[in-house]
Amino acid sequence: MEILKRSFPEHNFFSEEAGQTQNQSEYLWIIDPLDGTTNFIHGFPHVGISIALLKNKQPILGVILDPLHNELFTAETGQGAYLNGIKISPSTTDSLEKTVTIMTRGATTESIKRHADLYQTIITNTHSTRITGSVALGLAYLACGRFDASINNDCKFYDCVAGNLISHEAGAILTTFRNQPWKGDSQGSTDILAANKHMHNQILNLIKEK
Repeated sequence: MEILKRSFPEHNFFSEEAGQTQNQSEYLWIIDPLDGTTNFIHGFPHVGISIALLKNKQPILGVILDPLHNELFTAETGQGAYLNGIKISPSTTDSLEKTVTIMTRGATTESIKRHADLYQTIITNTHSTRITGSVALGLAYLACGRFDASINNDCKFYDCVAGNLISHEAGAILTTFRNQPWKGDSQGSTDILAANKHMHNQILNLIKEK
């Protein structure tokens, strides 16, 4: 934040730890300095740094860094998505039997209960699923084809906005669980389904009532 503020002192900034600065700017930086805190505390090497830039409440830049594996995911609106400078795209998996998903959840008791219900549905209808503890990296991995779908119930906007833009720019389809378009200016918590173009509707049909 100090580096960005030196370069863009007139911009607005938000992070979970530092709160929000209001400079009446059309630009807002959203910074999550450590996505995967529990992983970090327990020494599980799966954490990311997530940064997004919004202009008039719409994402125009997304950056996710995995510092432990030297992987930098980036995207600009209308410019595609990249991993370490190489353009990326989602998988081409086209059947539930072959689909591997990644799932995350919110921290509330209700979120945990919903997650358990979703997990039961997904695990019995797809090839496999993973729960790795980082929304940002899950969306980045979906964007580059490591997973076929990313299912996130009650996702905090600051956790997923950069990953949403990166997966969208890579070519994934993003909606809520009720098939409403993803809106970059969504605040609070949102249900996000991101999937390759073949699997989005099939996954959506499994979870749209959850």
